Amino acid sequence: MSIKLSKALNFEGIRSMVERVSQKNSTQWDAKDVESTANRSMQEVGKNDENIVTVETEWL
Repeated sequence: MSIKLSKALNFEGIRSMVERVSQKNSTQWDAKDVESTANRSMQEVGKNDENIVTVETEWL
């Protein structure tokens, strides 16, 4: 594979390809992190809503 790759691309081409793949992977990881954070936030909102309902019913 490396022999074919080195014949097809020069050093700058290989470097550019590696940068693009790295950026794509970074973007994918960032998207997963955002999704995970959003899920945790929604869980916290749900817990807070449950706590508010509990406090309101205790006052009644």
